[in-house]
Amino acid sequence: MNKKNVYMVQVDHIYGNEENSLYLPYATGLIAAYAWADEKIKNSYSLAGFKIWREDINASVDSLVDPFLVGFSCYIWNTEYNKAFAKRLKEVHPECIVVFGGHNVPGGTSMLEEFGYIDILVHGEGEDAFKRLLCAFTGSGDLSDVDNISYRNDSNDIIQTTSSPVADIDLPSPYLEGIFDDLMEKGEFNFCAIIETNRGCPNHCTYCDWGRLGSKFKMFPIDRVFQEIDWMAEHKIEYFWCADSSFGLFERDHDIIDHLIAKKLETGFPKIFKANYAERREIEVYDICKKLNKINMNKGATLSFQSLDPTVLKNINRRNITMERFAEMMSLYNDANIATYAELILGLPGETYESFRHGVETLLEAGQHNALNLHALVLLPNSQMAQPEYMKEFGIKTVRTEFSQFHCEVMPNDIPEYYDLVVATDSMDASMWVRSTMFFIYIQSYHQLGLLQFFAIYLFYEKDIKYHEFYNSLIEWSEKNGQTISGKIYSKFNEKLSGIHSATGSRCYTNPVYGNAIWPLEEGVFLEILQNYDRFYEEIEDFLQTFKIDPSIYSNLMAYQKGMIKQPGLGKSEISLTVDLYNYFKNIYVHTYTPLEKKKNVLILEDKNYAKTWKAYAIENVWYGRNDSRCIFSDIRVDYI
Repeated sequence: MNKKNVYMVQVDHIYGNEENSLYLPYATGLIAAYAWADEKIKNSYSLAGFKIWREDINASVDSLVDPFLVGFSCYIWNTEYNKAFAKRLKEVHPECIVVFGGHNVPGGTSMLEEFGYIDILVHGEGEDAFKRLLCAFTGSGDLSDVDNISYRNDSNDIIQTTSSPVADIDLPSPYLEGIFDDLMEKGEFNFCAIIETNRGCPNHCTYCDWGRLGSKFKMFPIDRVFQEIDWMAEHKIEYFWCADSSFGLFERDHDIIDHLIAKKLETGFPKIFKANYAERREIEVYDICKKLNKINMNKGATLSFQSLDPTVLKNINRRNITMERFAEMMSLYNDANIATYAELILGLPGETYESFRHGVETLLEAGQHNALNLHALVLLPNSQMAQPEYMKEFGIKTVRTEFSQFHCEVMPNDIPEYYDLVVATDSMDASMWVRSTMFFIYIQSYHQLGLLQFFAIYLFYEKDIKYHEFYNSLIEWSEKNGQTISGKIYSKFNEKLSGIHSATGSRCYTNPVYGNAIWPLEEGVFLEILQNYDRFYEEIEDFLQTFKIDPSIYSNLMAYQKGMIKQPGLGKSEISLTVDLYNYFKNIYVHTYTPLEKKKNVLILEDKNYAKTWKAYAIENVWYGRNDSRCIFSDIRVDYI
């Protein structure tokens, strides 16, 4: 019996440059593992292969051999590519069945109505529906009996079947079932991997489509999780991401981490673990991060807020930990030298420029100086926020703009992807959206990445200059001093942001000096300033002198500020001071402020793995090391004179 060929398409961008990193196609791998566990499917179909990177579509389609059905996994970063692929596929193989599923497939039938080259849509979790539709094409049942799909019947009418809760099914592991063996044997990429230890989400945030799938948790067997970790170690997977919504929520998560650490100590792999950590389980998550940090596996602890404004939190159906608790946790993390990062989303309904700025200020005052990450608010098709009634209630306005995956390779003649970016609401107009974004870029580039962090902290503690006052003043100074490095960069990047409203702008930065990759704007600001390091600090004195810092303190601060920022080709340096700034700032980071002492000292700064080129510096310190402040020296010896 000749089996029918089925292909799966889950393409992603290639990360880095020479690194050639790419994620294994976990979503389609799960779907395939579940389907091919069925004997009827195994006997009727051949899993002929995966398409996993954005290669030339004509060449990719031509490589398919007698495709009977091709399944596409759709996300923000690949939906337009999938459409172009499917269109070309139908031109070459008109009888091939095209199935679209994934987070970017909306709940209705609009994609079938608009795109004639799509035959079937799978809504929500796809494993059971995909298996059942494959069975239907063997003659075992009919498509009309398959829940959670839309399709065209023989009369070309569009049919949407019953929407029902996802069945409680056992999902085989694509890793353990050998689904990815062919990909691994080819050795084309340095693969990253995704792991689920459970599926479900306890939250129902309106901007997310995760909670709408149902909050009941499905736990994967702990032995399976252990075996998947073993598989990753055996196949030398360096980086893997845990796709749980709330890792650390369950007691067994500590057992998973212990197994992971044991495997790392035994084999050296996996090297880095990243997770979405549980909210309101602060100590449990801290204990996990502390374990990971000891063996250099931690990618940073996420302390997500999205907003700190009570009205906004009510509008998006979210609850945060108290700021008192946050400050306590920041002290613990800083004292243990564990990287943390807080996350905010700009443009949420009810947010104003003032409330957003106040939220950033509050996090800085609580000690979050390492990393604040800002996410643009994007309407996900299946989220509550994307529904017409919700958008009307809060005056949500969007722009269809080009999506770029940060830190991925720039590919010539690539098919652009798009998303619906929220650029205004009833509470924040377009101009304030730009102003808020620019304010945050300044916080990230000048504070988190370190360019003026020490001046800002000193002024906050010694002259009661609020962080937002300092950075707003810096923005105003940059606007007025357009001939300076800071002024030119402000003008250039503000123009990029302002152009987004007319679909001519961008949130991306590229420069061949740092390799063939896409960078977020704040990292671009930092890198451009660092290339003009001496001139920048000479010019910025005009701004800093307005705060009337005592001259003797000022000279020490400037020497410390300039000397603490790493530079390409700089492995070791010294800073001579007459005041003990090192311990002054060290105490502030753990919320034990002590007055600045006069004490002559020399700081010996060392970067044992210093980058020798701009490209290496950008990758190692700004990309990989941003959340743990790798742009700032941390290997420091203090010699008192």
